[in-house]
Amino acid sequence: ECVFLVFVQQMNPRIPIIAVIVLGFMLMKFSWKTVLGVGAAVIAAGVALLYRHQDKLLYFPQVPTREYMPVPPKMAINHFEEFEIVHEDVHFVASDGVKLHGWFFRHPNRPSTAPTVIYFHGNAGNISHRTPNAVQLVYHTRCNVFMVEYRGYGASEGTPSMRGLQLDAQAAIN
Repeated sequence: ECVFLVFVQQMNPRIPIIAVIVLGFMLMKFSWKTVLGVGAAVIAAGVALLYRHQDKLLYFPQVPTREYMPVPPKMAINHFEEFEIVHEDVHFVASDGVKLHGWFFRHPNRPSTAPTVIYFHGNAGNISHRTPNAVQLVYHTRCNVFMVEYRGYGASEGTPSMRGLQLDAQAAIN
């Protein structure tokens, strides 16, 4: 036990020696089965808490902010070229009645014949924070881009969840 205590102290000097001594007494007082059982129960409780609150760990509508940044009429694609941005505000409703919002970026040279990519902006912020990504996608792939804000983000109503994201994606496709 002394070797164990010294080794832990040398490994991380921030671990208080009292905590290590208490751990040593606990190990002597309880059987290994008890220690392993308690450890397994603590791990199971932690996993259950993570599962229960996973939506709060995944979705951050207020980070960096829910406020919109304006879309410029033109955006620099590289150091020598600017690209005209043609977009429109789109409001639509998911099958469960939640009102959603998006921006539709049309390719200026072929708006009706270009394929359309549905773009969900990520787990934080709103679509205005990803405008450069959409413009680059329109320019380089020569497609239209439909940027969708799923529920709870930007101008979309509701609360984010995995099931809600599925409904939002289906509404965007339709």
